[in-house]
Amino acid sequence: MGERGISHIEVLLSFLIFVGFVIFALYFFSPTQTSRLINSSLSYAMRDVSERVSIGLFTYPVKIAPRRGNINVIEIEIKEDIPKDMEIRVENYNGEDNILAERVEVNENDNNEKIHFELDNKLYKKNKDEGFAFLKFSEDFVPSDEDKLKLWRKTKNPMKEANSYEVGAAEKKEVVSEKRVRELKKSYDNDYNKLKEDFKLPKTVNFEFALFGDKIEIEAKKDSPASGNIAVSSRRVEVLQIDGTVVFADLKVRIR
Repeated sequence: MGERGISHIEVLLSFLIFVGFVIFALYFFSPTQTSRLINSSLSYAMRDVSERVSIGLFTYPVKIAPRRGNINVIEIEIKEDIPKDMEIRVENYNGEDNILAERVEVNENDNNEKIHFELDNKLYKKNKDEGFAFLKFSEDFVPSDEDKLKLWRKTKNPMKEANSYEVGAAEKKEVVSEKRVRELKKSYDNDYNKLKEDFKLPKTVNFEFALFGDKIEIEAKKDSPASGNIAVSSRRVEVLQIDGTVVFADLKVRIR
């Protein structure tokens, strides 16, 4: 009787262990769990991609007085400490044309920013009475040609009077850098597994990203089966292109 009772207990325990294993398998390998893993990975991937390709862009609108005599340069003072690793770009009122410009060295104790830029005809409207410029700062701007700057420094006679210009309110924002998207794609193509490890994504998922717009098209993609769960996230973003202009495009991240 005792042996038979023990046998029944063993069978019952075996059955319970089997049922527990089945429940465990259904929970961890169910489509619901897979979908949850993909969705959470998508959130992390979009965050990490966005952080890797975004940079700051500062824009200051400046109203300029009419030119006087042979003066062809103006000195603008911005009462703000702009990060030293940011390059300057000066555009006209249409947001076009890269005007010759440079940041001027100032004393370490002076947090104000001084800029010299050329009083190019493109900065003035037809009546020539008043000019307008956008002063832009970002890490990924290409500085003005150094050979041109050397020649320009010898001849410039900057207009420095405070009433010769008026600086408007600054706009500071984060934009996507085309240069950094291309660098990230290079990392993706050269060592995909290392990049995925940096992003702390699970080994069981694959990720892709792309930047698409009227003037830009970059895609980082892996060959993978078309079937299976796929999740896509898309953001409309402003993109600082390599040539210094800003356009709109869609930043997309896909998880398989």
